[in-house]
Amino acid sequence: MEAIPLNEQPPIFRTGNEGNPPAADTFQQNPQQKYLEAKPKALGVTQITLSVFLISMSLAGLATDMDEVKLSMTRISELIGSLIVIIAGTVAVAAQNLHLPTLRACFAMQVLACIVSLINIANTSMEQIGNFVHYDCRWNSTDNDLEQSPLCQKIMTVSLLYHGEGILIDMAVAAICVTLAAYCCKVMNC
Repeated sequence: MEAIPLNEQPPIFRTGNEGNPPAADTFQQNPQQKYLEAKPKALGVTQITLSVFLISMSLAGLATDMDEVKLSMTRISELIGSLIVIIAGTVAVAAQNLHLPTLRACFAMQVLACIVSLINIANTSMEQIGNFVHYDCRWNSTDNDLEQSPLCQKIMTVSLLYHGEGILIDMAVAAICVTLAAYCCKVMNC
């Protein structure tokens, strides 16, 4: 096998963007299209759907917690927060037209919705901690000995799962908000 002299090697074509992914050229040509890569319609509809589910959970909680003002206030804050997230999801879907003021509104609403979701996570967590402190599943038996009530333990387990579900949904909503806000920010160059 003979070595090919350096001056006889085939020419190497350089495009000027070695090391950059192909999407980098697309983004530099049309930055508004970057927002559409996030699938804002799907994420916005998901935000709306999860918020409707959270509203149903809050209404169920309000129906059962009417005697406790503190818990009712937590439920009302969850309702208001879910309505804000629904508005944010609607604006995210509307921002598909890539109109800059709509994208700015989408960014602002997603940041607000993320803050509201984090507040709801904190409220639900504190409510759950309060439930464990407030309700003790022990009762006096005939032997003056404290025993665990099996029914109370089951109720507390259901309560834990119920609140855990709410926290998980709020975390998903917060993640969607951060994703949409990041894509809006990329388009607006903030």
